[in-house]
Amino acid sequence: MEFHYGTTRYIPMTDTPATDFIDQDVYVVPAALHKCGATFLAFNGEITDGGEAAYFSLPGGDDKAKACIERTLPQGDLRPASPELVKLLRGRKPPALPRPPER
Repeated sequence: MEFHYGTTRYIPMTDTPATDFIDQDVYVVPAALHKCGATFLAFNGEITDGGEAAYFSLPGGDDKAKACIERTLPQGDLRPASPELVKLLRGRKPPALPRPPER
């Protein structure tokens, strides 16, 4: 599965807040996916200027996990991953969950 969201606080060249922005996304997104029963696999590395995709797997396409992700991260958009991406990520060892820096 893919989770698309924004990495910029404001819509470029405006003072309008972006509705899909997730602050500290490299920590928040993997932790939220894990909390909901998904296995975080990778980030895309900016699919657009200010847009990002996180890739993850769900055991059996679990609808409860999808609903949890949508509740926990309402800014984003869930979608099925392409068959090519599924093939590329199949068997990939999940990375350790990143931890936010100590304050």
